[in-house]
Amino acid sequence: RSAPSIPRVVVRRTRQSRSFREGNPLVFPGAIAFTMGADPKVKLGSLVGVEVNLDKEKGGKGKKKDAYPHHQSAPSKDSSQLIGWGVYNPGSMYRVRILCHATTNPQLMKKIKLCKDNEDEALACILEDKLDAALQTRLALMLPSDDTDTYRLVNGEGDGLSGLAVDILGGRVAVVMSSAAWVEIHKTIILEALENAISKHPKYSESNMDIVWRTTPSRLKQDG
Repeated sequence: RSAPSIPRVVVRRTRQSRSFREGNPLVFPGAIAFTMGADPKVKLGSLVGVEVNLDKEKGGKGKKKDAYPHHQSAPSKDSSQLIGWGVYNPGSMYRVRILCHATTNPQLMKKIKLCKDNEDEALACILEDKLDAALQTRLALMLPSDDTDTYRLVNGEGDGLSGLAVDILGGRVAVVMSSAAWVEIHKTIILEALENAISKHPKYSESNMDIVWRTTPSRLKQDG
């Protein structure tokens, strides 16, 4: 198995990691067994594949030992299982924010596979899917309506986009609120995906909605 173009973060198969193996979007540093890829250091904001280590960890009583060193080029194909895709932050307690999980987004996982390890295409695919789902959810909730033209279109983790929120104000302005490093790094891709999503909206397709970008300094500082 050759080193993947998009880095992989492999998590331990333990009781503590069960929650995000089953769909929780946040991966903490202590749950990571090792990383792998062509570059020894996974860069801030990089899209990463999240895999579960299938090898048993060995060690003495009361001790746990990684099945592999912290970084390696690539283990055998059968030693880990891909469970999702997320964005990496080496300085955050939220080491990986999972944006697509195999448990909840099996069809999206198939679409990402077609991107053939192109990071920008894969991320754009994720954003398109998540923004469309968020839009459809609000339409199902009758938003916007004659009584309400101001509402939250994207609500971070609730819509599978941890660190990103979007408010629609008066049906004329979309305010993007960034509270994670990956959102700042991928600002161009996010804005393009949001513009495309808004253009498909039945009530906004013929309007020129302004998009305002805002950051939350305290949250960004906390994110590392």
